[in-house]
Amino acid sequence: MLNFGSGEILLILFVSLVLFGPKELVQISRWLGSIFGKINQLSLKMRRELNLALNFEEKTDESFDPRNFTKDVIASKLRSIKQSEDGGEA
Repeated sequence: MLNFGSGEILLILFVSLVLFGPKELVQISRWLGSIFGKINQLSLKMRRELNLALNFEEKTDESFDPRNFTKDVIASKLRSIKQSEDGGEA
């Protein structure tokens, strides 16, 4: 990514001090710190959500399909009703 040495960082700090002054530089650094803090919190939340989603997918059974489960339940109920009707007539 970005490779800054100590000389480049000192130059950037000196130029920003000259441009903005010491009072504004403190306000700007606090503002940047709060923004980076919020970005860090958001990335932690996203990582947690992603890990939860991945762990949930790993724990679920791949052969389980809710549509097939519903079809199977309905078919078994219909069979039991049909058997009870057939048994009642005989």
